[in-house]
Amino acid sequence: MSIPVAWLKGLSQEERSTFEGYIRNTFNGRVLKKLREILDEKLDIVDISSHDDYTSPGWAYYQADLQGQKRAIREIRALFNFLDQERK
Repeated sequence: MSIPVAWLKGLSQEERSTFEGYIRNTFNGRVLKKLREILDEKLDIVDISSHDDYTSPGWAYYQADLQGQKRAIREIRALFNFLDQERK
């Protein structure tokens, strides 16, 4: 799988090649894999966060905030999907 465009956006062709090499070879992907693990942990924390007081006037805002956090973490996490494909 190729590296997502977001990683290479705004770089010249030469810079893209160099940067792609950095991404793929940074400690054999260990740094990126660790960052992905951290994001997974953050997502788990957000998933188990709950606000059970449905009578609270701010409940809807709290839920909207949690959903926004989940969406942001998932979007960032998706930038690392290419690591799974490289193992295959």
